[in-house]
Amino acid sequence: MKNTGDPTGIINVMKRAEAGEAVTIGFLGGSITQGAVVSDEALCYAARVFAWWKKTFPGADVKYVNAGIGATTSQFGVARADDDLLKYEPDFIIVEYSVNDNDEKPYERGEFFRETYEGLIRKLLSYRSSKGYSPALLIVHSVRYDDGGNMEDVHSEIGRYYGIPCISMKELIYDKVMRGETDYCFEDITGDMLHPNDRGHGIVAGHITDYLESIRKLIPGDYTTREAGMVITPLTPNGYQDIRRYNALNSRPVLNGFVVDDSRVMQPFEINTGGAGMAGSVDTVWSSEVRDVFKNGWKAREAGATISFEFTGGELAVMYRKSVKKPAPVAYAVIDGDEEQRIELDANFDEDWGDKAYITTLVHHGIVNGAARLKEIDKHTLVITIGQSEGCVTDFYLINILCRL
Repeated sequence: MKNTGDPTGIINVMKRAEAGEAVTIGFLGGSITQGAVVSDEALCYAARVFAWWKKTFPGADVKYVNAGIGATTSQFGVARADDDLLKYEPDFIIVEYSVNDNDEKPYERGEFFRETYEGLIRKLLSYRSSKGYSPALLIVHSVRYDDGGNMEDVHSEIGRYYGIPCISMKELIYDKVMRGETDYCFEDITGDMLHPNDRGHGIVAGHITDYLESIRKLIPGDYTTREAGMVITPLTPNGYQDIRRYNALNSRPVLNGFVVDDSRVMQPFEINTGGAGMAGSVDTVWSSEVRDVFKNGWKAREAGATISFEFTGGELAVMYRKSVKKPAPVAYAVIDGDEEQRIELDANFDEDWGDKAYITTLVHHGIVNGAARLKEIDKHTLVITIGQSEGCVTDFYLINILCRL
């Protein structure tokens, strides 16, 4: 264990499951949580952990919510947690962002993701379900197998501060392989030195369920309801706890040449928790529709097209599509009409693995583009304008904005 934390919350969920109550097991993270590269949905670590809950507590109605989205960070996770996870009223949540919170940012790496990650943890801990429960949390630190890199030094600090158990795959897998203490090498468990394959997901899930088994033995005779609400002082400026994601479903920007895209909606699908070709039960993955991020946004291709928002507060980011279909348009974001501080949003992606939902942070702690400070007013404006678009073969696709409206 990277951090043993306080397992009381998880024990309380187990006690409720043992008593036959309905419990919902949720997962929030990146592509590893989503189950990238597994041969069957039921073989990702999240589905295997969910299957453990079902097998261990057969009298309970156990539901599965997998809100993993590939190539996303805790900055997006805190903004979408309400819509993609908390609305399902999860009782137990595994959070996994330690390899995703590693992208370059225009701010010092550790401090920026320290704050977005703390905002996410505080949002989850502050939530209370209709039954009066707050979710129990478990943090999982995934690892890059090429160099052992991740953000667990930053994330585990948050976990320790809030008393959350943390499991390190760097300690349990990477370090043991490097010391020759396993019967497998990296090539046996991952094809790209990042995403576990079927066997790798099984090993990850095994470490998590071993931990769950160890604390199941601590189930007390009685359990108590965990009180919601954060009374502890945050470690960071905590500018991101109340950030939300806004798209065409919950906002009405002014459109001039942009149009709403409502063409694609994924539905929850079913998996066999026994795995492909194995005995098991069919279960619904309730949050599976979140994986298609390229929906419910706005799109435009013609030069001069604009989309305008009003927002409050000192944090603002936009998520847009970086496309492998090139050339793609280049747009510009302007805050409060300050053209000198306009920020380029280039939709051309320099990778070839597929389109990416890309976040550009426009305002952080009231600072625009790392230089100018927001005006001292309650409402601010964001205007995105299509600039370079000649010969483009695809649209500029604005997925959502992350802020307070």
